[in-house]
Amino acid sequence: MKQLVRQPCFWLVGLAVIVLFNRLLTGMLVPTFVRDSPGYVEFDWSEPLSQKRTIGYPLFLAVTSLFGGDQRAVPVAHWIALTSACGVFYWGLRRVGYSAWTAGWCAATLLLGRSVIDLGHQVIGDSLALSLSIAATGCFLAARRSAVRSWPFVGCAVLTFLAYQVRPAYLFLLPLWPVASLWIEMTEASGRTMRMRASRATAFAAATLLPFLAFCGLRAVTVGHFGLVPFGGYNIVGVAGQILDDRLVNDLPSDLQPLGKEIMRLRKEHDESDMPVDFLTMEKRFNSTIWQMAVPAANAIYDDDTVEVNQALSKLSKQVIRQRPQAYVHWLVGNTNHARQQLTQLTVFDKGTLLVGLLLIYAHLSSLVAGVRRRSSVANAEADVQHRERHIVFWIAILFALAKTSLVVLVEPANDRYMTPAMVFLPAVLAVFTAQYAQRVLCPRVG
Repeated sequence: MKQLVRQPCFWLVGLAVIVLFNRLLTGMLVPTFVRDSPGYVEFDWSEPLSQKRTIGYPLFLAVTSLFGGDQRAVPVAHWIALTSACGVFYWGLRRVGYSAWTAGWCAATLLLGRSVIDLGHQVIGDSLALSLSIAATGCFLAARRSAVRSWPFVGCAVLTFLAYQVRPAYLFLLPLWPVASLWIEMTEASGRTMRMRASRATAFAAATLLPFLAFCGLRAVTVGHFGLVPFGGYNIVGVAGQILDDRLVNDLPSDLQPLGKEIMRLRKEHDESDMPVDFLTMEKRFNSTIWQMAVPAANAIYDDDTVEVNQALSKLSKQVIRQRPQAYVHWLVGNTNHARQQLTQLTVFDKGTLLVGLLLIYAHLSSLVAGVRRRSSVANAEADVQHRERHIVFWIAILFALAKTSLVVLVEPANDRYMTPAMVFLPAVLAVFTAQYAQRVLCPRVG
């Protein structure tokens, strides 16, 4: 038993159980239905490829419904998914040479992240998709030390596919893996030639991109739309619909003018006909522009055909942005600043960051109480391990945040729901430095 207590896995499992009981005691294992929940719960399986939602999360709900009606098993299933994902991430870190305790602290920050604390009880795809992306990251790490045809490599490709099938917003994973593979190897002494590095990055790109293209091709053949889901137009019109004005409507192509006029009519009914001049107003009007103006206008013209509505909204938005680029740039600048603020706030107040802070305080106070005054030195081999630990998680966290943020700021407000996935690994960066400090001061090596 004493040997078991010394293992990080023991404490990770214990932390996961504590989180589950905390959810139970605070009533957070009761499923919560939010605005997007009906789109998943009422998914039309008669035409699955033409729906506004991808098939991943409705399929997940169909499976969990076998364990109880009213989606009562969803919060527990989310917890299982996240716990499993953190286990895969821990394993991936160990495969690339992380010490057991450093890898354990990194995984612990994810167990306390917003995926389970704030999103795990909601009947939407956010928590599950984030868990799948965490597991995909673990497989990506393990695959960097494995052959291209190894099962960690296949696992990364499969989990990436599942992540964006649950939430299309996770399409940023497609460019992330080849870029991360190339960048991390270029910034470390891996001993591989540039050709070998490029070859591995290309393998990641092919393994993740080909399933995406195959799925989009299937949809093009069956429903006449090449893409993951007919929803891109719904998002971007939340921005472009606010830029639209009466003068621009008259400059639109003839086939888009009826839609533009109907949107303007509904905007005037809602007293929002004037174009916003500041980002906060644009953010406030984003959802109302989509669901109270643009979508009703398109549904009236295209008879509620989801594919045609999406294509019309997308075509209109592109035309508006093309003719009013400065207004769109204004949105991008404001949204980028908003994303930066959200990343900072979410990271600082994340429960995982709090856990790291408690470890830092404990390590520092323990060193003072024990009277540690010796200068510690680290052997070269151990120094190499510590450098690798700081290096890999740092770049994974930064590239993950940049990729997710870049996708968000283009088409939707960078609010806390959309920015939570972007900051998910940032507390782990702090955990690496803190865990190394704790090991250094609590178990010093005398030089």
